[in-house]
Amino acid sequence: MLGVVGGTPERPTLVYLSDPVPVTPELLATLGEVPAADALRIAAPCRESACSHFRDAQCSLITKIVRALPEAEPDASVPACHLRDKCRWWQQEKVAACRRCPVITTDQVYATELQWWIANPANSATDFDPRDFDPGDFVAAGADPDHGG
Repeated sequence: MLGVVGGTPERPTLVYLSDPVPVTPELLATLGEVPAADALRIAAPCRESACSHFRDAQCSLITKIVRALPEAEPDASVPACHLRDKCRWWQQEKVAACRRCPVITTDQVYATELQWWIANPANSATDFDPRDFDPGDFVAAGADPDHGG
């Protein structure tokens, strides 16, 4: 587990754990009725060609995220992360991925058109045009409005 989801449903944020915590049935039981994706950020090894986002030996999901979403907190230092040395996103996009990671959640309760576009494996980062989306989508996606997002 990478961290715990905090913030609000409209604007979730990630609170990083300092050490890895395995996801066990006991841990999941502590959540009660809350779906794990709503409360936890769980990292898994890249499935590469078994994943619909994997193209040309790259993760197209993080490519779209970096291209489409502003940095969560551009003035903040990159958070410490115990998974970085194994992280596909870090290997591919380096700091650009880390600066967006705190606002990425598995299930978007209040997903914008932009977030749906990013999540759709059929869409390519090269097709991204910010003019296709409402400017409010970028703020709703987690960008800090005080930092140009």
